[in-house]
Amino acid sequence: MSRRLYVSLSALGPAEHCPAAGCLLRFPSSGYKSDYGSAWHELLATQIKQGKAAMLETFDEVCERWKLPESFADDLRVRAERFDPQIPNTEHTHVELALCMLESGRVVQVEGGRGQYAMPEDAVFAGTIDTVWAESLREDGSIEVVAEADHKTGEDRFRVSVEQDMQALGSAVLAAEWTNADAALPFVLYTKKGLDGWECRKVVDPTDGQAKALPYDRRELDEIEGRIRRIVADVRHEATRLDNGETPRFNVGPHCGSCGARKGCPAYLHEVNALVHTGAVERVREHGAPLTRDEAQKLATWLPQAVRVVAEVRAALVDYVDDNGAIPIGDGRVWGAAPSSTTDILDMGVALAELAGIIGEDAARKALGLTVESVKAAIKDEHDRIGIKRKVAPTLRKWLAILHEQGAAMKTATVKYQVHHPKLEDASNGEEDAA
Repeated sequence: MSRRLYVSLSALGPAEHCPAAGCLLRFPSSGYKSDYGSAWHELLATQIKQGKAAMLETFDEVCERWKLPESFADDLRVRAERFDPQIPNTEHTHVELALCMLESGRVVQVEGGRGQYAMPEDAVFAGTIDTVWAESLREDGSIEVVAEADHKTGEDRFRVSVEQDMQALGSAVLAAEWTNADAALPFVLYTKKGLDGWECRKVVDPTDGQAKALPYDRRELDEIEGRIRRIVADVRHEATRLDNGETPRFNVGPHCGSCGARKGCPAYLHEVNALVHTGAVERVREHGAPLTRDEAQKLATWLPQAVRVVAEVRAALVDYVDDNGAIPIGDGRVWGAAPSSTTDILDMGVALAELAGIIGEDAARKALGLTVESVKAAIKDEHDRIGIKRKVAPTLRKWLAILHEQGAAMKTATVKYQVHHPKLEDASNGEEDAA
């Protein structure tokens, strides 16, 4: 028997595309965003079972337990006070329910959570379902259609549809078997969108033209279970290859972005390294040579992941700086909060008229929005036209000074998180951001 006995609900999707992903160590999410999500799940579970008042009573305790920064806690409080999941609390309602399917097809409740479970030896797949409840009952009071929801604190644009979401479909199979229901209705609930955040498979009712939720019947659930068992079999096969000293067969692609094993995946890291050091972007930038089709497809596939990683890295660095101070990076420079300023234009008419008085009306009209970049570009274009060299910054400062003197602009002190030299004076030359 392979050492990899079961696959978790969250790993089903990546493992279907890349069975080798199920053989690797999975790295749990970490950081303030992950803790925010965990705290929200805990609060929502309390609200569903005990009511909003009980949830709000435990709010500070939960935020402290997850060590949320004040800004995160404030945002979470606003969400908690406004959100109503409208999930019925009955004897059939369960929150944070950890279930496991055995080789026999029977589903049992297990101990554990967050990817760590006490698994039976004959486990096939398992995971925690955020909420399970009865959508409809039979005449004897047993569940006819069971509903289950996966609560998400992020954006729906980062997820596949419910019909393609193996975590949601796997949860539906577990919930239906555990409750002996005839059908299951899996939801993904994007809590940031409130009552508009409920997503499920739908069908248009021909009698009234309205879209209605469409549960998965037993035949469909059996097909999904068969699909999951094939995924698990493929994972076990790759695990056996790994145990025998062979290299698993990796499949790198867009699915890597949702794989919890990617941080330690040699294929993923090799691909990232290759992209970082590819000459394609440099060739385009410096020589104007077009990308090949393969290069374009590869870069387009990885761009969303790269953008997300950069955003997460920046947020983590900002949190670190706020808690610990600037980060030395050599040569007297630091990455941290640097003093800056923004300028709000209070009178666009005066601002445009004064700019026209300096560079001419036709040139001034090119400064769309009167932002710093558009004004600089308009000044440079006019100076290039009439042959003036290296006078853009002084002209910009002159325009801003006139606006401040006339009360047509207001400067506000801000900070920017960036690389800077704390011992040097601000080198912005008065080129603050104009809004």
